[in-house]
Formats: sequence, C-alpha cells, structure tokens
Amino acid sequence: MDTKVESRGMGGSLPVENVQALASKNLKHIPSRYIRPELVNHGVPDEVIEKMKIDTQEFFKLPLEEKTKCAQIPNEIEGYGQTLVMSKDQKLDWNDVLFVFPLPVPLRNMRFWPNNPPSFRATLEKYSMELHELVKLIAKNLETDLEKFSNFFKDSLNATVQVNEVEGLQIKKNEKWVPVKPIPGALIVNIGDMIEIISNGEYKSVEPKAVVNQEKERLSIAAFHIPKNSTRIGPLPDLVKRNKALYKTMLLEEFLTLRLSRKINGKHLLDQVKL
Repeated sequence: MDTKVESRGMGGSLPVENVQALASKNLKHIPSRYIRPELVNHGVPDEVIEKMKIDTQEFFKLPLEEKTKCAQIPNEIEGYGQTLVMSKDQKLDWNDVLFVFPLPVPLRNMRFWPNNPPSFRATLEKYSMELHELVKLIAKNLETDLEKFSNFFKDSLNATVQVNEVEGLQIKKNEKWVPVKPIPGALIVNIGDMIEIISNGEYKSVEPKAVVNQEKERLSIAAFHIPKNSTRIGPLPDLVKRNKALYKTMLLEEFLTLRLSRKINGKHLLDQVKL
C-alpha cells in the first residue's frame, strides 16, 4: 500500500540550506529536518548549470532517429533509452534516459556521448568537473578525517538539477511522501545507501521517487558519485571502534550485484546487508 503524500508549507518545498554555511560546520550537527538538502550558493556557476540545462533540453527535443545514435546496447546501462529493466514483470518508469560516465576519464565511452547539440560534450565536461569539486566539499564535512572518507569517492562521477519547473520529485519521511518543489539555481543532494553504510548509520539515506505530471513533462539531470570498483563498502574502522558495526563489509562489485539483481523496493537493500 502506498504511503500518503504530505503537503508542506512554503510552496511544498523542503528547507533550503546554503552550502557555504554547511561548510562552516560539521554536517553531523545539521537538524534532522535536512534529510535531503537543497543547496544554494553551492559554488557551481549559474552559467554552467544553465548551459547544461539548455543542452539537455535540446538533446531530448531531437527526433528519435537522432537520439538513438547513442542508444543503449544489450547488457550496458550507458546510452540513451530506458532505465534498467530487470524482468518482464517489472513496472517500467515512464521516462527516457541518457546515462553516461563522465568521470574518471578512462571510463568514458564516447560512443554514448551525443554530438548533437554540438556543445553537449564540452558542456557535460565542465558541469561534471564542477560537481566533482562540490562533492569533495560535501565529503569534507561528512567526516572529520577527510582523507579516509573522501577516498571512497575520489575519482568517479556518474546532485540533481531540475531542468524545468514541473514538480514530480518526492521523498519519504515518516512514512509519508513529501513533494519537493523545484527552486531555481538550487542543487538537490540525496544521501545514498553507501553513505549510510560507511557512516555506520549515522547519515540516513533517503528514499526518493518521481511521479508523472499529467499536464507537463518533467526533465532533470542527476549525477551519481560512487567509489572505485576495488573499494570495500562497509562501516569506517574508526566508527566501529566506538559502536558495533551495523552493516556487512563487501566489495563494491558485490554491493552493485546485489543492487542490480532485483528491482528497487524502498530501502530493502539496506535490510539485506545489516548484521
């Protein structure tokens, strides 16, 4: 049974935080209401975000024949197409997706990078590097020992920018779905399951979903920051010295296999890796 959607004041949006203010204090001391911060004054130039929005919109406006020049191929997640399909019984997302690996550079497969619009590749390059710097700033304040924490997310980039003003993103809080109203110039930062695991539950991952707007299309840009394949995903050693480990430790490959071997169902993945 679906949980209820909770209406919020202030236009239905969650609290907005200034990333420069966050940087002045350890994120552990932010009130729990910042379960999924929208960051303003985040340091990513407005013109970089706007150019990424424009080029993304232009790509999705192209004829299907043009977009499929960078289409997904069997057993690959990169390229233009649908979100990951696990079974014939799966309820598919009602959307089109372009998925690429901007960082690290050696992982790039330019076959999946659009040539149209002509500026798309350069725009994505610039946007990715700016987000990478922002992630390092956020990681710095997630743990007092920057080196230990940030090593989990040193190189790869795979925050969300909403391209238009159409609502559709919701997050679950207290068993209710809370609508998130787009804020111009803001970046949405979702804490993922890996962060909850390596922080030994100190930072809780969020459960988001997107709902279809019956009148207008919704377009957003999402970036995922993940560790190297050789990384072991588990509570940081310093944390389990103070409290017992709440989660198993496993290679990233094992974690991703577990994630991709079944359809996403709330936060059940975390339940499976708990000790």
